[in-house]
Amino acid sequence: MNQLVLTETQSLCKVYNQEDQCPCVLVSLDACPQCSHLQGEDLCDCDWVGTCIYLNSRWQEPAPLPPPPEGRKARLIRGFFLPPMTYMAFCQVPPSLLKELTPMHAISLVHHQPPAHLYLPGTILRIYPDLNLVSLALYTPGTRETWLLDRSNLLRAEPKYRPAILGLTSLQAASSERVLAITSGYGINLVPALAAALPHPDRITVLVDSLHPYTARELSHLGVEVSIKNPGRQAWFDELARRQYGCLVSLGPEIQHRQLVKMLGEHRLNHPLALLDASLFEIFQPC
Repeated sequence: MNQLVLTETQSLCKVYNQEDQCPCVLVSLDACPQCSHLQGEDLCDCDWVGTCIYLNSRWQEPAPLPPPPEGRKARLIRGFFLPPMTYMAFCQVPPSLLKELTPMHAISLVHHQPPAHLYLPGTILRIYPDLNLVSLALYTPGTRETWLLDRSNLLRAEPKYRPAILGLTSLQAASSERVLAITSGYGINLVPALAAALPHPDRITVLVDSLHPYTARELSHLGVEVSIKNPGRQAWFDELARRQYGCLVSLGPEIQHRQLVKMLGEHRLNHPLALLDASLFEIFQPC
């Protein structure tokens, strides 16, 4: 096996050394954050150093999923912390509940087992009806939430039946427009799912100060243009001056929305604007 460069993805999977648990369902989804081979790439084209579990053992198929849970429950099949402030969760839900879910809509997972109480707002990223699976980006601002999630199995799912992004419907209708997404914090990891929900992902440019390799890979596969810049009003204005955009999306906290609206007003720019719904996430609530 070739010596390879260790990257941040090394720490994402906590079960890669347990042969009875790998490959898991993420193989079928090409969504494994640990091994490039399980993402559909060439064997050993990986981003981590050590003994390759896929070379040492052979599987005919991924480990089978248990029967779907009942009621309004979501079973956490796989999950990993994805900075910043995101827990990427792959959950199994009952078929009846799956029919109620829509990508890019808001959802919450609740776990109550005294003395622990966990309430996690999040966004539905993708739905896999054949497997009764849904991928979620859960907002996890602290280590307590991630610690509890790593030790949880069944949680109560509470769909909100509304988009996590205000103006999403108009954004999807503007199929021919070029879109500029200004992102920070939790909103960064929503961009791949947003791009997949729009007619032309290759007409999206993302402004971001840093990007995790897992998110960067997904954006690259979708053809999304990424611009790594220091955040701020000057960077936003420079990008708007560089290229003609038809729509803007602010995926960040309430203060970012306000700063963007102020900048547009100061420069007399008139762009349709979609916003991450700050009311869904406690830390994004306006002061």
